[in-house]
Parts: sequence; C-alpha cells; structure tokens
Amino acid sequence: MARILKHGGSEKEIVFNYRSRAALWDLDGLKERFGYTVLAPSETEDGFITVEF
Repeated sequence: MARILKHGGSEKEIVFNYRSRAALWDLDGLKERFGYTVLAPSETEDGFITVEF
C-alpha cells in the first residue's frame, strides 16, 4: 500500500474484493491526505468487483 500511495500517480484507485478490507482504507482523512479513491463491493456482494479499463 505504501508504494501505491507514494508512487501511484495523481489518480490512485484502490480496489478491494471485500467491503470489510476496504473499510480500513475508506476513511476520508486518509483518502484526502494521500489522494486516492476506494472501490469495493456492497456488503451483500462481497467477492465480486468489475473493473473496466
């Protein structure tokens, strides 16, 4: 995570498969400080994320 946050460019998006894991990083203070967004499934859809490039 440190490497992503430090060297991930200006628009960082961190993708999680589970909402419980994302909760640790989905904090406004951290997101503002390090300039990233979090993408995670809803509580009922854990394990499924679709990423489009």
